[in-house]
Amino acid sequence: MKKYSFYFSLFSGIIFIFLCYIKFFISDGSTKTIRVYSKSSGTITNLQFSSKGDKIAIAAKNIQINMVLDSAKLGYMRYVRIKSIFALPPLTFTPDDSAIIFIRDDFVCILDSSTGKVPALPDPFEEHSIGGKDPIQSMACNPNGKILACGGEKKIYFWDIPTRKIIGVLNGHLAKVNSLVFSPDGKMIASGSSDKTIKLWNVESRTEIITLTGHNDSVNSLSLSPDGNILLSSSDDKTIKIWDMLDKTVINTLHGHTSTVSCIQFSPNGKTFASCSSDGVIKFWDALSYNELSTYKVESDPTSVIAYSPDNKYLVSGHREMILKFWRVPNPK
Repeated sequence: MKKYSFYFSLFSGIIFIFLCYIKFFISDGSTKTIRVYSKSSGTITNLQFSSKGDKIAIAAKNIQINMVLDSAKLGYMRYVRIKSIFALPPLTFTPDDSAIIFIRDDFVCILDSSTGKVPALPDPFEEHSIGGKDPIQSMACNPNGKILACGGEKKIYFWDIPTRKIIGVLNGHLAKVNSLVFSPDGKMIASGSSDKTIKLWNVESRTEIITLTGHNDSVNSLSLSPDGNILLSSSDDKTIKIWDMLDKTVINTLHGHTSTVSCIQFSPNGKTFASCSSDGVIKFWDALSYNELSTYKVESDPTSVIAYSPDNKYLVSGHREMILKFWRVPNPK
């Protein structure tokens, strides 16, 4: 039964220029905004780099499209058009980059990242119901690529990728689960919720370790340092909190933004982290001193999604009109 169509097309000139400009501007230390790419009228709501940095997976609302930009092939773009009730589809690469997993309402959809198909299946992607009628708000893949955690309105579902079955459900949050992040060893997962709390869970026993409180409004985004010792959280209360994962306490609260802090991201090397807010500002921070390194203003087109490139050289942000903006990552002093 084929419900969805898979489309691909080549825009060699446009994308070739786009990729060349990225490479050119990365070598230019004076450039802050590296390149803007615009296609169609949708708003980019989620994006993620592959671990090698050769692909960017993009989800967009309004036009209900998932797009894969393959920089290794210089100009090859793939699209999956989906009919979705909810306009903010989470997505993630598997750790080995072989597949992109995204959510269509309460279904998990798996797409081969190189061919746009699931091997031996006729449809462009396979889908599996995960939460009944519980719309999935967030998801994360564990380091070995075998468990997908999906956050719903209050529950967290553990989904076994090889068997395509739910293997556990975590209960405890009182509102939707906005963000999930696994520890580097995969033994712990942190969840941030609109109930203003962060919960840490033992993955093996499926039990709650502790509830972290301190935010005065919805927790929107979480990010763990590469060594797993520091957790960052951002909130509607306009703050960023820094948590010590050894003693489970707040060690600093940052007040640089003047509105909702939509997203927070550690750099892959752990030296900086970045935040974006509905105040129209992207900020870079020193991960050791917690001092602000730089601020870039995008008031006319605020973003709610950012991602570091795996080589730590730039940050990409998603905007309206299918625009990607690339920002050079400052070096801590």
